[in-house]
Amino acid sequence: MPTGLYKFLSLMVSPFYQFEKPQYVENGTLLDVGCGNGRYLLTMRSLGWRVQGVELSEDGLKVCHSADLNVHHGDLLSASLASDSFDVITARHLIEHVPAPHSFMEELARILKPGGQLIIETPNSDALGRACLGPKWFANEVPRHLILFSSTSLLALAQKYGLKNSSLSYSTSPKIILNSVDYVIGNRGEPSNKISWRRKLSRIYIWLAQYTKRGDIIHTVFTK
Repeated sequence: MPTGLYKFLSLMVSPFYQFEKPQYVENGTLLDVGCGNGRYLLTMRSLGWRVQGVELSEDGLKVCHSADLNVHHGDLLSASLASDSFDVITARHLIEHVPAPHSFMEELARILKPGGQLIIETPNSDALGRACLGPKWFANEVPRHLILFSSTSLLALAQKYGLKNSSLSYSTSPKIILNSVDYVIGNRGEPSNKISWRRKLSRIYIWLAQYTKRGDIIHTVFTK
């Protein structure tokens, strides 16, 4: 697919993926670890990628297989993928759930092609909201999240396995701050997004978090 056409079609991708648009590779191979229902794989396949996924959920796996997607049922290590086999690997909101992040990162580095891109998205342990709210910060998600990373610790982990950081950014979701406020005030009924002072507070928080580079979510791209 021509590069210009790829860029144009990329604009049609959901804003959810605005931080994770990989550089196009002709006949490129892409792996989405924790691919869920395969929505991202379907989008990238339509853009010309040869896609593959890994997913633990049986429900997600059924949806993927119904769309004729090549998805392994299990975790990354059990997939036993070949070394140097993917131009792009994505792992969004996954590493915080992994009990052995060193083994996970080592495997990602092993199966990524030289010059390939590894895209990771994860909650930021150094987020402004976490510093201010502590255990009330919504993205803690105990006990589902086993470990949280700062950008420093995530980059150090990747570098240990020969990966270099090529992009680092942060984002902040209104959902996280609004739900955090609900935790603090004990709101269990009225939707936060319908209460004006909370909406205003969330806008202020989002600006401060972005200004201080302490957003709730880390977006990174590593290369091998």
